[in-house]
Amino acid sequence: MGNCQNSSANNGNTNGLYDESRPPADVTDYCPICLEKRTLTFQYTPESNEHFISTPCTHRFCPKCLAQYVGFKCSSTAEWEIKCPIPECAYKLSNLDVRRLTSQENHRMWSERRNGSHLNRFLQNDPTMLRLMNVKTEITWFREREAERVFEEKERNSKSLKEGLYNKSFQHGTRVTATYLSNVGRRYQGTIVEINNNLASIAYDDGDFWGTCPISVLRYIEDDGDDDVARVSGDRENRRLAEMARRRREIQINSRLKIEDVTIGLRVHAGWKSGNEFYAGTVRSVDKKNKTVEINYNDGDYWNACPIARVRDLSSQTETKCCPQCYVIIQKAEGCDSMMCVCGCYFGWNGLQPVSDEVLRELVKKEDEEGIKYGEEEEEEEGDDDDDDNEFMSAAEMEKIPPAPAGPPPLLITQNGSDPDELLEFYDSQNSTPPPPPYSQLKTPFSPINSSKSTKSPNVGGYERKSILDMIDEPRVGDKENILEIPQSLRSIFGM
Repeated sequence: MGNCQNSSANNGNTNGLYDESRPPADVTDYCPICLEKRTLTFQYTPESNEHFISTPCTHRFCPKCLAQYVGFKCSSTAEWEIKCPIPECAYKLSNLDVRRLTSQENHRMWSERRNGSHLNRFLQNDPTMLRLMNVKTEITWFREREAERVFEEKERNSKSLKEGLYNKSFQHGTRVTATYLSNVGRRYQGTIVEINNNLASIAYDDGDFWGTCPISVLRYIEDDGDDDVARVSGDRENRRLAEMARRRREIQINSRLKIEDVTIGLRVHAGWKSGNEFYAGTVRSVDKKNKTVEINYNDGDYWNACPIARVRDLSSQTETKCCPQCYVIIQKAEGCDSMMCVCGCYFGWNGLQPVSDEVLRELVKKEDEEGIKYGEEEEEEEGDDDDDDNEFMSAAEMEKIPPAPAGPPPLLITQNGSDPDELLEFYDSQNSTPPPPPYSQLKTPFSPINSSKSTKSPNVGGYERKSILDMIDEPRVGDKENILEIPQSLRSIFGM
């Protein structure tokens, strides 16, 4: 302690405290650790400790001894608080002290233990920390939504970036909004615990802690007396979620049932004894006097006194939701859970999560491959069924088949051409006029001719009777389009 008094006297401090306006200079004295006469350095930095209490320490140590002491504490002990080596001194080294005196690996291990300790203390509702941070853990749903609305209105009406912490000095205990474990994303309210150059330790209102938050993501919150609100949004993603929550609340309000509309056996969505979630169930009984209903939930639970205010229409809860991209209300009538909105957004009905174009292309490709494979299997099965039916047809069933209607005999095609005599004899016996030959594939079919100019064969019904080979051997004279084009099917028959 004599060293402390000497250094205080050398600095002109009669009360033993450190004067930031007059930083002490290095002196030559005995080190309290190695007890050797060395050049001693004042190690305290003008920074508050973890409890926002400024307890200056004026003890001096040689840098090597103090660095070994801090390194041993960081690597070998489970406690993160490192006190001054002097037993009577209550000062605890700050983050800047530890970072300056030890290696990067030791500082990382020490920071992890410190952050974990802060988180555990918040989770255990440490009264001392809550009192110092001015944080209230019980936040009602109404106050949270009201503060969210007020914050968004302030953000719209003011230039929050210019009014942020860039133009203000960072201080311990300053109320800010910051992202969590990322430079982008949703913003949450919290309090600055410690400042370390370009990094800050943030204690969020809901109990989380981030010890290495960049200063660039912080935004200043004006003190309006409403500092006990958790997780107030300020970015686009949270506004999207807030808009979807607002639409869901509108649907829930519009789908509320009156006690007169509730009947036994009605399928509804009802809340549980705690929480804001709704679950599907069936009304078992109705108490109109107390305005309660008895609900049998689909998952097996049972509540005999569910307030009518927590009962919703099942159809509006299950068939009506909001598009995650344009927030339009969509009603699902039937089909699978794959939905497509009018804005072009593909999403799943249950989770309301958009589906990217890459995933859609993979699904379509997979469905096409499975569809081709499935179609080939079905064709093979159908062919097998037809063969089985013909194979097992009995003689009695064959007799029941009606006879084929009478018609002209088949046109016999020989090497020299068709045999028209049989066809003419058939039509003469029927006293009917034969139709034109069914050669619709030809560009120039049979056309009516004058019988007086016919020199090859008699005509029947105003059509010249010719075989197909005669037509091939006798090409027409005229335009290019009047020349006969022989189909490939006929060419294969005649061996052309």
